[in-house]
Order: sequence, then structure tokens, then C-alpha cells
Amino acid sequence: MKDEDKLTLLELASMAGSFYWLEMWLFRSIGALAQEVDLPALNVHLDAQSRQHAWHAILWEEQIPNIAGKVRYDFTQAPNQQVERVLRLLEQRDLDHVRESASNGMDMIHDDLEQKDLFLAQMLPHSEKITPSESVAGVYRVIIPRLIVSYNILNQRISDVSSASTRRVLRLVLSDELAGWQEGEILIEQVLSKETKETALTMTQFQGLLESSLMDLIGLLGS
Repeated sequence: MKDEDKLTLLELASMAGSFYWLEMWLFRSIGALAQEVDLPALNVHLDAQSRQHAWHAILWEEQIPNIAGKVRYDFTQAPNQQVERVLRLLEQRDLDHVRESASNGMDMIHDDLEQKDLFLAQMLPHSEKITPSESVAGVYRVIIPRLIVSYNILNQRISDVSSASTRRVLRLVLSDELAGWQEGEILIEQVLSKETKETALTMTQFQGLLESSLMDLIGLLGS
């Protein structure tokens, strides 16, 4: 990679802060889902992964460099509006409430989203709620794969000389994410094997809705 493609200190702070925010979201969301799923093996897996994501967040917080005129928490925010919107959808349970907000021209999820961005109203007509299984599948088949892509992009752009500690964190976190993703996928397939074809189709369509909302991004942070 050319020198001009390497990260500046400000870009590194922004990416590390975004990764902290994402890992904290995964910690909270996966921890909540661990209490809702009805497959014991998946429950145990999600609980362990939630705690691991909390640890990853701590690691990323430590990687935010000190920059004059800035405080660390200036950088700990969602990477972009698209990702924030999708993650809020994954936390949503009552779709009737979402449809009512959309039909009134109101977005109860993000105040400055325009009406044309109210993709939440596009949910399947017969669905009343996003089930825990759909949320878990969305996390493991959309969010975590894209997070891994973003980690790999950072790995390509950091300098070996100035960011040795960040590269060590990346190696550790990527190893954890890949192992957790593979184990989670096996468990999701076990869940799907017990569902009807209609339920499996609904889950696939839901994943497609999530992906369509992120389709112009590479990973979660962009190119």
C-alpha cells in the first residue's frame, strides 16, 4: 500500500472509536439476545460472545490516540448513519410501532432521517415482530461479516512502525471474531433446521433488507 493510503492519526482515532462503539453495541445486543433465544447451546454461545465483545471494546478504547484539542469520547460514535439505522432495526421488536411511525411520516429511531429512508416500513406485511432468531441471524450473517471486513481494511492501512499495538489488537480481535462467527453460524443453522420453510424464508428476506441498507458500504465503516 502506498504511503498516502496509510492512516493519519485522526483517521486512526476515528476508526478505533467506531470499533469501540460497534463492539459495545454487540456486547449489549448479543447479551440481551442471550436471554431470549430458546436453544440452550446458542444461549451459552451468545452469553460468552457478549462478554468477549465487551473486552474487545476495552481494547479499542485503549487504541484511541491522544490528539490535541480532542477527548477520547469525541471519537466513540456510530461509524455512519446507515449502520446506526440498521443496528436500531435489529433492536426493534414491535414492527406495528415502526409502521405507524412511518405512516405518520415520523421516524422514532433517528430524528434526521428523511421519509424516503424509512425502510423499516418495508418489513414483511405478515410480520408483527422481529424474532430473536431473526435478530441473531442478522447479527451473524450481516453485521459480524462486515465488521471482519472493516478490521481487515484497518489492518491493511495501519503503519507497522507507528501502530504496532493496534496491529496486535487486530490480530487478537480478528481471531476471536472469526471463531465466534463460525460457531454462531453452526448454531443458527441448527435453529433454522427446526423452523418451517416460511419462517426460514422470512429470515432470509429480513437479512436481505439489512444488506440492501448497507450495500454502498465496504464493511461497516466504508472504503
